Amino acid sequence: SPSHPVLNMMYLFQSVIIWLKLISYSHANKDLRILHGRTRKMDLSSSSNSVPRSGLNSRDELTVEVQDDKPGVFNEKLQAIFSEVKDLQPPFVMYPQNLSLGNLLFFMVAPTLCYQLNYPRSQSVRGRYVVWIVMRMCFVAALMLFSVEQYIKPTLEMSLLPMQHMDVLSITERLLRLSIPNTYVWLWGFYLYFHLWLNFLAEITRFGDRQFYKDWWNARTIDRYWRTWNLPVHNWITRHLYYPLLRKGTPKGLAVLLCFAFSAVFHELIISLPFRHISLHAFFGMLAQVPLIFLTKLIDRRFDNSFAGNATFWCLFCVVGQPMGIIMYYFDIWKFNSKA
Repeated sequence: SPSHPVLNMMYLFQSVIIWLKLISYSHANKDLRILHGRTRKMDLSSSSNSVPRSGLNSRDELTVEVQDDKPGVFNEKLQAIFSEVKDLQPPFVMYPQNLSLGNLLFFMVAPTLCYQLNYPRSQSVRGRYVVWIVMRMCFVAALMLFSVEQYIKPTLEMSLLPMQHMDVLSITERLLRLSIPNTYVWLWGFYLYFHLWLNFLAEITRFGDRQFYKDWWNARTIDRYWRTWNLPVHNWITRHLYYPLLRKGTPKGLAVLLCFAFSAVFHELIISLPFRHISLHAFFGMLAQVPLIFLTKLIDRRFDNSFAGNATFWCLFCVVGQPMGIIMYYFDIWKFNSKA
């Protein structure tokens, strides 16, 4: 029998995370390899100029170059850079010593998508704190399951008939009824993953950088929300997609659109594939964020009021956007399964 869609979604979500990490691992080590090669060439050039060549045969010259071909100069420069960062503690991981299975496995478990040689590290693993996080995760997961079964699922089932007949008033009523429990489940889900789960991974790996989100709930624009609510993904897209596009000469507006298109593809895949039905609601919903960014910026400038901008954000996301998306997905999947 086919596995549950929620389990499929979790497996697919984790596969995407691993894929993003491998891309970052490859890009970072490629840059380190290029820098290492340039530093080595400069070191060899300076050494060859300082060593007199008169009286040396070809084998002697080769011996001089081999002796000068050491990673010491490159690592010394990295050591100097790492020493200036207050949050990093020696001994430092260096290139190419970082190219090991242990280093890769640590990065796979660490709560970050962007690879680098060294991260801030905590002193030790706090056992009581780990147990406390696990207890909270279980409690929040139970709250989410209760709310879905008790409030969200019955509302979605009652929305099928109005969706069939396109009864706008009834759909609006179901939309508003769904918005409150959906907001609670969404907030609990955010707290479960970004605060509890990522801090759990950070604690067991002694990962020191634990800023996984900022105050997105105070966002006055959609742009501010996407910059602050999911820092691991935002940092990955900025580092491995947005800035490379700008370096290639891509206009800033087009680069933003391509970043949202990239995110839209994976939103659609993670949501639709577990149900074996592609509807493109998440894809176009993500693309719609681009004009909404300009709209919310216009509203923010027009009223210059934090309440107006923040209320617009919450209404677009929690009262209209997410509930409507859930109703449309539920109806499409129900209709697809009914035909099958």
